[in-house]
Amino acid sequence: MTPRQADRVYLGWEYAMLHPHPGPPPRRPVPPGQERLDPGWVLAQQREERRLSLPLKAGAAAGAALAALTGALGAAGALTPALTATGLVAWLAATMWCARGV
Repeated sequence: MTPRQADRVYLGWEYAMLHPHPGPPPRRPVPPGQERLDPGWVLAQQREERRLSLPLKAGAAAGAALAALTGALGAAGALTPALTATGLVAWLAATMWCARGV
């Protein structure tokens, strides 16, 4: 605080800093590096995908085989045309459902 002088008129308050200026703001933290894929993790994901889709692959193969068998039996005359058409539609629908899941 400065001493008062007799020849001046003081009309208010005088600004006095309670704390010194803190200085420049701190630097921003460096962002973390980009995450990288672990090749072992990718291989494990692919292995699990193959294991989980195995029943669907087997179902698609079985449906295709049964559709071919139904078509062959219909062509040989062992099945009626209506039964052959119904069987082909059913087995091909099952095959497509399984193949879509794969």
